[in-house]
Amino acid sequence: MPPHQARSVFPTSPGNGSLSFLGITTQGAHIARVVVTLGNATLDPDDVTQGGTADVVVPDNVIHGEPQAIP
Repeated sequence: MPPHQARSVFPTSPGNGSLSFLGITTQGAHIARVVVTLGNATLDPDDVTQGGTADVVVPDNVIHGEPQAIP
């Protein structure tokens, strides 16, 4: 895969009713796109909080650096 299409996956540890954190820093890398996958279902009556099997994630306090133009 060409460098401009490189792909990395950063899984996090699941937690039941707890907080999770994933932090990534780079030295000189140019990141143009980020895709975040949150759980495997939407919030509904079948999610694990209601005794179902669907795993859900609700993001809060997403922090990122300011975008900078690539020279």
